[in-house]
Amino acid sequence: LEGLTYGEDPSGGVVRDRQFIHPRFDFAFTAPPLLKLENTTEALLGLDMNGTTAMRFDVIQSDQSPMASLEKGWIESVKIEQIEETLINGLSSATGLGTNSEWSFRFAAIRKGSDLYRFIFATKTLTPELDRQFLESIKSFRSLRAEEREALRPLRLTMALASESDTIEKLIAQMRGVDRPLDRFLIVNGLDRPKIKSGMNYKLITAD
Repeated sequence: LEGLTYGEDPSGGVVRDRQFIHPRFDFAFTAPPLLKLENTTEALLGLDMNGTTAMRFDVIQSDQSPMASLEKGWIESVKIEQIEETLINGLSSATGLGTNSEWSFRFAAIRKGSDLYRFIFATKTLTPELDRQFLESIKSFRSLRAEEREALRPLRLTMALASESDTIEKLIAQMRGVDRPLDRFLIVNGLDRPKIKSGMNYKLITAD
């Protein structure tokens, strides 16, 4: 198992802690801290523990400006209002707000080349602090530096022999590139409780 690839193929974009990094499309951004991220073939999805706050991030090919795209609307029965044009790290962008009977939304569109990147944040109650986190995430969208593209490698499984002085905290501190490292450690090692034994080998998730 030593060196076995774990998780996503970097060419399809990878989640590393709160960051989503896509080397092929040359961008990265940081998600709000309350969201657990899942990378699917169609979109990057995020959901909080209570199911009351969510995110969808995707990309489409479009010749529309970010503002025109928002004005057209993205969700049936949700009119996007308070649309503002802006520049995000040098990229033409627009943000807006919307509501329906159950949800409040923060929208953003960012033009990069021929692609339009779309953020949709949805929450049951849009507080000023929550909206600040949404906007902070949107504004973190940027192109990758050359060294970042070169350094991005798949996550791999490595083996660690537990000594008498080791604790589970010491072992998971060696893990890289994953959210909820304790949960991941338990899953890859087939454990149902956070307890280790001296002299046993344990799998760790690390980055090359």
